[in-house]
Amino acid sequence: MFKYETPHWGAKLICFIYLAVSCCMLIVFSAYDNWAGNSPIAFKYIFAILGLVFLIPALKPSNWRGWVYFSADNRGINFPTSFDEAKNHSSLNVTWENVGVFQDSWHCLP
Repeated sequence: MFKYETPHWGAKLICFIYLAVSCCMLIVFSAYDNWAGNSPIAFKYIFAILGLVFLIPALKPSNWRGWVYFSADNRGINFPTSFDEAKNHSSLNVTWENVGVFQDSWHCLP
């Protein structure tokens, strides 16, 4: 069986980058009054919202694993409906008979 997926180290790296961006945004939020001068106060809360938006997916444990995009075996290609294998109960199964070279009919016109 072949699985095309995000490697585990890649998923953890993406989560780490999200965490770093979140920390930067929350630091800017906390130090906003020191450097902002006459800037609108709404920007301060935009940094807080962005910090939380990046923090939530970074701390979600299911994002730390690799995501399976498709898998192939003797029966055909399987496209999961969810990237979370534990929650994936249905998927799109394409048999090998239905996999082949794509020919676009309008390119074949004389």
